[in-house]
Amino acid sequence: MKVPSEVVARLAVQALKAEAGLAPKPGLVTPHSRGAHRDMDFALFLVSAQALEPCFEGCARAGAATSVSDVPALLDRLRAIGRQGEAEMFQATGGVNTHKGAIFCLGLLCAAVGFLLEQEAEAGAIPLAERACAFVARLCEGLVARELGALPPGKVRTAGERLFRDMGLRGARGQAEDGYPLLRLTLLPLLREGKRRGPEPFRQACLDALLHAMAKLEDSCLLTRGGVEGLALARWGAREVLRRGGASTVHGRQAIEALDRQLSERGLSPGGCADMVAAGLFLVEVEDWLAKEACLGLRIA
Repeated sequence: MKVPSEVVARLAVQALKAEAGLAPKPGLVTPHSRGAHRDMDFALFLVSAQALEPCFEGCARAGAATSVSDVPALLDRLRAIGRQGEAEMFQATGGVNTHKGAIFCLGLLCAAVGFLLEQEAEAGAIPLAERACAFVARLCEGLVARELGALPPGKVRTAGERLFRDMGLRGARGQAEDGYPLLRLTLLPLLREGKRRGPEPFRQACLDALLHAMAKLEDSCLLTRGGVEGLALARWGAREVLRRGGASTVHGRQAIEALDRQLSERGLSPGGCADMVAAGLFLVEVEDWLAKEACLGLRIA
């Protein structure tokens, strides 16, 4: 079954808005708090997410228009679409970087969904989300070596490039090249189970997914803002919250709020982890949309 590119884009925007609406989140913007940020708030995140709908639609269309033999050329097409999306984001936010990391991650996944559903290849028992992650890995094969490993001295411009030079961290490119293992192995199962159980368990699962990401991911946002010590604090705090039961327990929720205060006071924001949660939400919602459309088709028939 094919999903129109505009539907893929709408689900990506909804995922960003849903992630922004989660609360409490340690160090991150919520409807009730700016977290560690002084230049952005919840309303700005909603404006930014909506401004990215044409970008995500363009990525989905590019994926759907790509043949199997033309996959190696797709990444360059997505870069051009992503650059335009960044420009539209900055125009909408007055120059504030709200979703640059999400453009990269969700843009790749929108293209993957567009490609896979256009091809309608037999997938066996492999869910769409896992196939999308595998497609991203294929698309980004060798990306770290090409773009980070070959950087000449003095040409480092971005935080990700600096972290690779100084610490060997592969960042968002490495996660994409690996096919998002944290997303596949931890976040997606958690989100699917939460969604199956109902709205409140799903909300709690989203928060727990964020904590799992914080406990494991080498988040470049945390490293840029707080160095190794900031990353270690966020990781320890997330693991402690999970040890206390996570978002579904009273002690866990108290620990989340305490960690939020700690990170916010130190200016530490796990933005890369938030992007992973948004990516998981997007993929789960695409699968849910497909399942509902399939059921509707059966009822009509």
